[in-house]
Amino acid sequence: MKLEHRAMLQQALDAAKLGDREHAIDMIKEVLAEDEENAHAWLLLARITDNLDEKRIALANVLQIDPVNVKAKELLEKLEQQVAERDAEPEIIPGVSRRMAYIIGGVVVAFIFVVVFVLIIINNNQENRQRQRAAAATNAFLAPTRTYEAFQIAAANATATEIAINPPTTTPIPTSSLPTLPPTPTETPAPSPTPTLVPLPGDLQGVLIGRIGRENYNMDIQIYTYPFNFAPEPIARLEGRTPQLFPDYTRLLFTEEGSGRVDRVVITDMEGVEQPSILDQAQQFGGFEDFYSPDLSADGTKLVVIGDIFGQSNNAVFLIDLNGSSPDAVIRLTNDDAFYADPAISPDGTKIVAVRDDVNSDNPGPDLILIDVASRTFSSLTTNRNALEESSPAWSADGQLIFFTGFDPNAPQTDPTRDANGDGLDDTTGEFIPPIEPGRDIFMIGILTPDNYVARVQDPADDFNPVISPDGNYMAFISNRGGNVYNIYIMHLVTNELYQLTNGTENSYVNDWR
Repeated sequence: MKLEHRAMLQQALDAAKLGDREHAIDMIKEVLAEDEENAHAWLLLARITDNLDEKRIALANVLQIDPVNVKAKELLEKLEQQVAERDAEPEIIPGVSRRMAYIIGGVVVAFIFVVVFVLIIINNNQENRQRQRAAAATNAFLAPTRTYEAFQIAAANATATEIAINPPTTTPIPTSSLPTLPPTPTETPAPSPTPTLVPLPGDLQGVLIGRIGRENYNMDIQIYTYPFNFAPEPIARLEGRTPQLFPDYTRLLFTEEGSGRVDRVVITDMEGVEQPSILDQAQQFGGFEDFYSPDLSADGTKLVVIGDIFGQSNNAVFLIDLNGSSPDAVIRLTNDDAFYADPAISPDGTKIVAVRDDVNSDNPGPDLILIDVASRTFSSLTTNRNALEESSPAWSADGQLIFFTGFDPNAPQTDPTRDANGDGLDDTTGEFIPPIEPGRDIFMIGILTPDNYVARVQDPADDFNPVISPDGNYMAFISNRGGNVYNIYIMHLVTNELYQLTNGTENSYVNDWR
């Protein structure tokens, strides 16, 4: 399966968990329109849709693609029984079943109830108007005696308001001095703690940049900055994905969707005015159609991106010298049939970590690789293929560790207390159970210890997209552990103390920390 399709199916699952089944189904069908042999997408559609006929078609397609899929066979057999029971319902009159008659009767009763309720309200309103006219006449006589009472009430309210606005001040508990070195790859991390409801630590440095709004595969959302001593601030007139700040905080770059749904990376000032750069000619110099997933070097002079090659189905990793102006400023670092995603450049600019999926081989699956910029060769960091699906890698401040998102596709997808055999049906009632997609976790690996990765943030919730602070002490990430809304959390990498940065009603996403 292509990484882009896997990402879309993951987003469909996220949407289903948030209750937006219609959007989830649309995304699944978009994948199927490009890859109708995707058994995973058909099975996911069968789990999410409420339409029994659509479930049956989806499961039949799974078995056509994978005839030995035991789970699909069991689900289809139980579904056929449900459909048969539905179709076998007796008809009271031609074309109307007993259930339909109950529904129609319920609607009629509800309509009668609403009419009676409206009549009662109209009658009450008339009585209230009569009472108000009588009260007005009484108040004309009592107004002088009530003036003093009104002043007393106003004074009491003012005192109460002052106490509420200016509560007694308390002296904050000082935070202790924490070590600055990140953990080594061999350390066993402690279980992820519950977020503390205390102020953010006072030693947070730099500025986070991210987005607030509803995540959508084809929709850009508002870019925000997160200075730690102020509320999030929207950047004027800018909407896009993967925003990043330049080191001097005067410019930023992000991915936007251009004409014809072609992605491109742009550089603007903080007012949203696009700045001229080599990116205007990068597509021509590099020979790619659109480019995305940008990662800016620590000094702001280099940019690594993914580019879709003209006339080909694969893509490649490119390194762009932002100070250059000629074709040799755009360097292609990979040149094979694999599919690449999520590149990130090391703090010293000599290496790039990326996700590589050799989709055309006999053993496809996403893994992390390290690309040496000077030699344009790569070595493997992980080799587990589909046992753990890696994404969004990020470098530690010293360039020795890689933090990344990992997802176990083989984890249970239903509540084991209701579905002990994992067939997607309630063990007691036989009804379909809404899918519970296992959450993503955050892992860590040393660049000198391939395949020796350990869990760094592991929780039943969905945790992903690690971003490391400039001093290397903290990691920000996205999580829905507080409920259905995704928020930004910050964890100290030595003490494991966890802080919640955002707590809004809309999803918050973090992309960069400068």
